[in-house]
Amino acid sequence: MNFVIITMAAGAVVLLTTAIVTWPRRHAAHWVFPFLGLATAVSIWLIGYALELSVFGLEKKIFWAQIQYIGISFTPVAWFIFAYQFLRQNPLHLKPIVGLLMILPVVTIVLAFTNSHHNLLWTQNVLDESGSIPLLANSYGGWFWVHSTYSYLLILGGIGLFLRTTKLHPGSYRWQSIILILAAVAPMTGNILYLTGNAPLPWFDPTPISFALSALLIIWGVARLDLFDIVPIARRVIVENLPDGIVLLNEQNHILDINQTGSKLLGQNNQHVVGLQLNELTKPLAQKIEKYRALEVDEEIGVEQDGKWQHYSVKIRPLYLSGTQPHARILILRDISRRIAAEAGIRQRNVELQQLFTDAQEAREAAEKANKAKSELLAKVSHELRTPLGAILGYAEMLQEGVYGPVVEEQDHSLSRIIENSNYLNEQVNDLLESSRLDSGKLKIETYEFDLEDTLEQVRQRIQPTAVAKNLTFSIELAPNMPKRITSNAIRIQQILINLCTNAIKFTDAGYVHVTIEKVDVEHWQIRVSDSGKGIPDKDRKTIFLPFHQLQAGMLQGQNGVGLGLTIVKELVAALSGTIEVESEEQSGSTFIVSLPFCKKLKEETH
Repeated sequence: MNFVIITMAAGAVVLLTTAIVTWPRRHAAHWVFPFLGLATAVSIWLIGYALELSVFGLEKKIFWAQIQYIGISFTPVAWFIFAYQFLRQNPLHLKPIVGLLMILPVVTIVLAFTNSHHNLLWTQNVLDESGSIPLLANSYGGWFWVHSTYSYLLILGGIGLFLRTTKLHPGSYRWQSIILILAAVAPMTGNILYLTGNAPLPWFDPTPISFALSALLIIWGVARLDLFDIVPIARRVIVENLPDGIVLLNEQNHILDINQTGSKLLGQNNQHVVGLQLNELTKPLAQKIEKYRALEVDEEIGVEQDGKWQHYSVKIRPLYLSGTQPHARILILRDISRRIAAEAGIRQRNVELQQLFTDAQEAREAAEKANKAKSELLAKVSHELRTPLGAILGYAEMLQEGVYGPVVEEQDHSLSRIIENSNYLNEQVNDLLESSRLDSGKLKIETYEFDLEDTLEQVRQRIQPTAVAKNLTFSIELAPNMPKRITSNAIRIQQILINLCTNAIKFTDAGYVHVTIEKVDVEHWQIRVSDSGKGIPDKDRKTIFLPFHQLQAGMLQGQNGVGLGLTIVKELVAALSGTIEVESEEQSGSTFIVSLPFCKKLKEETH
């Protein structure tokens, strides 16, 4: 029995030593901490059982049996966490449930030390003195079987994780998993023999001895398979699942190793390509790569496959294991067909955009030429029309005044129509001329100080008859905070007001047209022209200031004009360094707001 005790103590020392050896790797390997916990838990179990066998007396043996349960309870949990993290599963996935995994072991330890009060773990503890040394014989309670079931599930779960890796990886990588599986199966087998009553010695638990065997297996794995020194399982998983093809070639271009992507790129119909030369493979890509014999290659190639072109990045680097001579070459293949297609699409799009830009530039230049020609034509036509219009208007007024003899009532009516329409046509010609001057940049504005009340009175006298003719209320209000004399251009202010008021009266059938002049702040003042007319539809608000813009036909019944009034207003406001905006709702009237600066000393400028 002394041999058994010494063996268990030696097993504990081996496990703790192995844990200490792996401790420096704790920053790079997540599995070091759970392995240290596993080694500690198993060591407590082994040492506790060794001391249980060494002491005499029922109470002492029960005490060390209780100490063992610290290791017995935590060993399955530590094993499962170790298996999970050794295989490089993401430790963050397991972190939230580690606390839950610990609950049942903690409960088991508490029940072990308080068993005399409830007998949930052991219903009876007696000494079996039939052998050379007395052994502790236990009858187990209900919680013992709960704990055992939980422990076996965790141990089998860890074994299942390692079994999965043996299917994925061949050679030495598979043996690393097999060694760890055997290290877990050995003590589990001993425990099953003990619980089923098939142990070689009655009441002797061979589980701790089995852990000593596990320690020997781990030592052999460390010495022969670099167990814990490198973790090729995880590395292999990463390489196998890379989207790039990784191929290891010797000097004769034999394939020594290849990952899944490489096999798909170079092989045909799941062909096993390890051991073959590149020139033995039938795929065009393999044939093209076979020609590269240099140690270092960095090229992009195109290959026709299945009737379409595929593009690949080919990188070759030497592999040095020892000395200065390379032992092999690493070939890295990447399918870049989508990138090449995207680049070609971008180039094509750039060409199209350049063409569109060129077309737009030409269209803009053509539009500018056409606009200049239009302005010149309008100016010429306007000048040519003003002379005959002046003559028609002058002679009509002379006839109406009786300069050439008396006129009868019917003649007077006809002359009034001639004069009225001539005045209207003259206004349109003036608008055309003004618009052409604005477009051609020939408009010059001078600023000077003037009496604002006089200017407003002239506007009132001009607009009032038109408003009265439509039975509209027309009013102009000069706010108390507004200076009576300002620096600007009286003629242009008057022109802005007349155009806005005329436009308001045109689209107002009943109600009012009201003008307000007020000071906004120390630097700005404002003209507001409000009406109770038809309002402006949403779709027209952004275009009403464009030249020759007309509202929808339903709003223009009985109205005249060519659509230049608001265009001229906007240009004049801009020339005076101001802004104009409109607020309107259909059937609720409109308000045009002109904001202008105070005391803006504008010298003669061309706008």
